Amino acid sequence: MIRGRALKPCSGCVPPPLPEPVAARPLLLITGASRGIGAAIADLAAQRGYDLVLTYRSDQASAARVAAAAEAHGAGVVIAALDLADPLSIDALFAHLPRPLAGVVNNAAFVGARGPLQDADVEDLSLVITTNVRGTALVCRAAIPRLQPGGVLVTLSSQSAQFGGNGLSVYAATKAALNGLTISLAREIAPLGLRAVAVSPGPVLTEPLRALPPERLAEMAASLPLGRFCSVDDVARTVLWLLSEEAGYISGAVVPVHGAR
Repeated sequence: MIRGRALKPCSGCVPPPLPEPVAARPLLLITGASRGIGAAIADLAAQRGYDLVLTYRSDQASAARVAAAAEAHGAGVVIAALDLADPLSIDALFAHLPRPLAGVVNNAAFVGARGPLQDADVEDLSLVITTNVRGTALVCRAAIPRLQPGGVLVTLSSQSAQFGGNGLSVYAATKAALNGLTISLAREIAPLGLRAVAVSPGPVLTEPLRALPPERLAEMAASLPLGRFCSVDDVARTVLWLLSEEAGYISGAVVPVHGAR
């Protein structure tokens, strides 16, 4: 079984091979798994019988806690530093996977600074696009030859791709790009016996929302059709279903998880 050790792929180093896990458990890679939606997906995937490769950008301690929780469910886990803006970091990670993947969950993203586009910093804007679009596309490219038959690429999109993001126009544009990537890629990889899907949540109750004043949070929740925000568990359950054989004919779809918003 893999234990939650840290692996740090980077542009200037070659990481050691991952230790061989229990072969009976399918292997799932989740990017951006140190908190929020990624952590919830990791926890549920471990409960559903997956071994995990979990990536984080900089918060190794949080990733280790997620790994420990997954190990408590019987999963073998490796945590790996990954910079989606660095193609060599992506290549290094995939070069040292221990066996074919059952699936990849593209969860990591960079939101960038909130505000009007006319005030956007060029470097910040570039990093949002490079991380979210190019980085995710490169992860998919690296993953395709390493997916086992029936493997699935799941990409986290957002309702902002369709309805826009307040002060986050470039972030919303990158999520729209990922929808197009998913639809096109699904057609490319279908002859290989692989699937590609996207999950598009509405407002999810994660750290940014929890930072709002309680009265504002309650007001926002009351304005939603179901009277509450989408939870990280709502998203995780959808992702795990899409990875399963029960969703075996769903490909090229952008699945909304928005509570009729």
